[in-house]
Amino acid sequence: MGGADSQTRIELVVFDLGRVLVRICSDWVHACATAGVNIALDRLDPASLLELRELVHQVEVNAVSFEEFAGRVGQRLGATPQQIRSASEAFLMDLYPGVLELIAELHKAGIATGCLSNTNEHHWGLLADPEHPAFSGLSGLKYQFASHLIGARKPDPAIFEHLERETGIRGGAILFFDDVQENVQAARARGWNAQWINPELDDPLPQIRAALRDFGVLRQAL
Repeated sequence: MGGADSQTRIELVVFDLGRVLVRICSDWVHACATAGVNIALDRLDPASLLELRELVHQVEVNAVSFEEFAGRVGQRLGATPQQIRSASEAFLMDLYPGVLELIAELHKAGIATGCLSNTNEHHWGLLADPEHPAFSGLSGLKYQFASHLIGARKPDPAIFEHLERETGIRGGAILFFDDVQENVQAARARGWNAQWINPELDDPLPQIRAALRDFGVLRQAL
């Protein structure tokens, strides 16, 4: 972890969503169990796992619709599209405690906030639903960027370029949090300040606050 360049003030703090602001299931086996859907994901062969991973990537850049995704994944797994939708819905849980307070503190300090997430139309729609437990966190951010709306996913440089173009903020004025090392490295390659969030720890907020203190964004962050 390192502090921001003394000549560059952080203007925008950007968060990934899953495992950073939003609590999610540990994996799709967990999501299926939560949804009460009996799919033997843990017994898939390597070729099937590779195919499913590619379908996830496609739906995250809107190369296929979520309905097509659910149908094709269900066919591969011997499940109905509705079962896939139910597992997908269960994947998103709620906000980590303290997220709303953190966003409010950043705004009070004059710092803009945003999210940059690899996601799909189904999850994005859930997060935009006022009835969903994570809605208040997403709606409180000034900027909301999603891979399926942009047509590129992290770590593709195009998604970082898109955010810069849309916000008018570049490089050292951005502080980015993500739980995937490859995404953090890609952000740093764009000249962003970027901090990895360890997904093995139960609560990311202490990690985020420590980095905000280190970068001089929230002086009193603990």
